[in-house]
Amino acid sequence: MKNKLALALLGVCGPLLAHHGTFASYDRDKTITMTGVVVQLEFAYPHPLIFFDVKDENGEVVHWAAEMLESPGMLKSKNPKWSKDYLKPGDQLMIVCNPHKVATAKVCRAQELTVNGNKIY
Repeated sequence: MKNKLALALLGVCGPLLAHHGTFASYDRDKTITMTGVVVQLEFAYPHPLIFFDVKDENGEVVHWAAEMLESPGMLKSKNPKWSKDYLKPGDQLMIVCNPHKVATAKVCRAQELTVNGNKIY
């Protein structure tokens, strides 16, 4: 009986303990700064994702994604306006983020975010 209970608890709690592998994915020693246009906000747990387009040095549009630091609940506690509709397609953003350790991956971990001239964090 005790073994079954322990296995059940591990099954429920295991995924909670497994979170926060993001530091393994991103280069915390480097930051990049980009300006672009919001395509979509995925207001998901545990971290919202921003999909955005930037222009490279040749003027070509490059699709990027950024993992935000806070969960939706934490964002809501900082700013009651936060919702799945807070960022809209077409909003202008400036983002400072840690790039992915795989150089060709167009994804980063947001450290600072400014939208339409308003600093979010």
